[in-house]
Amino acid sequence: MTANKHVAESAKFLDFHFSKEGTLLKYFGIEGQTYTMVNNEPVYTDHIKKNPEGLPIMDAIAKYCRDGNPSPGFNGMASFVNMKNLQRILRS
Repeated sequence: MTANKHVAESAKFLDFHFSKEGTLLKYFGIEGQTYTMVNNEPVYTDHIKKNPEGLPIMDAIAKYCRDGNPSPGFNGMASFVNMKNLQRILRS
């Protein structure tokens, strides 16, 4: 027996987390906002490279991405935005 009452949902989350779409979300953020695909490769947009807040690029990336952190989890407001994508995927 497990303490996890949402085993199926947890498995779906982990499947998503390690999928291509999950990896892009985790490391590049939101397609069309923080990156675009160019020649089948993700490229950061000016929202990251020349962000309106004047943040250094790594700080701008950290607002939207896991930026190299090894595990899933809360990452500020970006997690709330990304959670909508995750909820859509878990429902499918």
